[in-house]
Amino acid sequence: MIPIRLPGLAPFGLHVHDKPDRFISAELRRRGVWEPFESRMALALLDPGEGFVDLGANLGYYTLLAAARVGAQGRGFAFEPDPDNFALLERNLAAGRATQVRAERCAVGAVAGESRLYLSPDNLGDHRLYDSGDGRRAVSTPVVTLDGYFGDPKRFPRGAGALHLVKADTQGCEALILRGAQAWAAEQGRRLCWLLEFWPFGLAGCGTGAEELLERLSALDVHLAMLREDTARAVPTDGGTLARLARDGLHPETGRFCNLVAVPRANPERWARVLALA
Repeated sequence: MIPIRLPGLAPFGLHVHDKPDRFISAELRRRGVWEPFESRMALALLDPGEGFVDLGANLGYYTLLAAARVGAQGRGFAFEPDPDNFALLERNLAAGRATQVRAERCAVGAVAGESRLYLSPDNLGDHRLYDSGDGRRAVSTPVVTLDGYFGDPKRFPRGAGALHLVKADTQGCEALILRGAQAWAAEQGRRLCWLLEFWPFGLAGCGTGAEELLERLSALDVHLAMLREDTARAVPTDGGTLARLARDGLHPETGRFCNLVAVPRANPERWARVLALA
């Protein structure tokens, strides 16, 4: 078990993968933190008693951070399609006594059903819902939509409480997720913030592209900022700038990505937290 230490949180332990994992597990072993600036941003966007959703939860790093922040009176939902990652996620939730979190072994997309999940052998945060032509082994996974999941009163009764943050690191499925979340996102309204990976390569692989993701973010009427891990800054941006990046420095052929935060314009207090974090 690896000790995780972040400012503002009591230290807690996290089980990591025993098998090769070039990025997340390796970095947690080495430093005891993953994406330190984005981690601090996730904490800054939540208050005790609030609710969150972790899409592509992997072994549960962000899930446990958010659960610690919202506390026992908050609530969380974690979605992870890979069976091995999901088993580790459940183990970490149990070890952390995060009983306020409901974990689901499924992917999230635009249409409910079944899909193939193509597994990376050595980057266990890079499983994909599309065949990238590199000979990956595939397993079957259920797929849900956020509209369908949170529209089901058995899972999320009306009046069950608001949700305030969605973290989505889903290897290019982000536009599909938003496509399947239009009613739910509208219902959540001004309070719902998003942390998203912006990876044109993966977006193209999922059959959407950067343009659709940016259009769907625009429809949410949000402020946007790029998260710079190297400088620990949130850099305000807009859809036009990101579209140009997707055609240039983040063109799919480069394989590069950046992480984004999206905060409703109707929520200036949370946007001020984004700008103040450094």
